[in-house]
Amino acid sequence: MIGENTILVGGKVGVEFSRRLKGRYDFVHVPDMEAANCVLVNDVVLRRSDKEFPRSASVFKRLHMKQISVEGDELAKVDGALTCCSILF
Repeated sequence: MIGENTILVGGKVGVEFSRRLKGRYDFVHVPDMEAANCVLVNDVVLRRSDKEFPRSASVFKRLHMKQISVEGDELAKVDGALTCCSILF
């Protein structure tokens, strides 16, 4: 979720997911499935960097919300992602 009614989805899996829930939510599609793994904290989207996912970068640039990009390639080597490496209070 990157907003109250907005879900960020990635890759072919994301397209199928959005078809099943059509009409219930707004969807933003990014070409890279891993780039869709984001964390929304206090109306700020924490996401992977443009360098890691250049194909998805243009989609993020069109979003009108505050974003912080982080390098996560080392986490990805051990199958880590932003959501599973985050603790929210």
